[in-house]
Amino acid sequence: MCLQLPNCSNNGYGILIGENRFIRFDEEGNQKARDLLAHTKQESDFKITVTGTMEGDQLKVSRIELQ
Repeated sequence: MCLQLPNCSNNGYGILIGENRFIRFDEEGNQKARDLLAHTKQESDFKITVTGTMEGDQLKVSRIELQ
C-alpha cells in the first residue's frame, strides 16, 4: 500500500495516459484518490476511470472509479 504512505499521498496523484504522459489531479482529485485507496483491498495494477476537466496542467476530478 505504498500509495497510502505519506511520501506518495503528500505528493499527490494522477493518471498515466498514452505516450507515458502523466496528468496530475487537483486537490479534490487527490482526496478522491485517497478515499478510493482507503476503501479497496487491491494492492497493485490499478486501472481507473477518471472524469473531469483540464485546468491548466491539472485534471479537475469530478469522479474516480476503480475498474
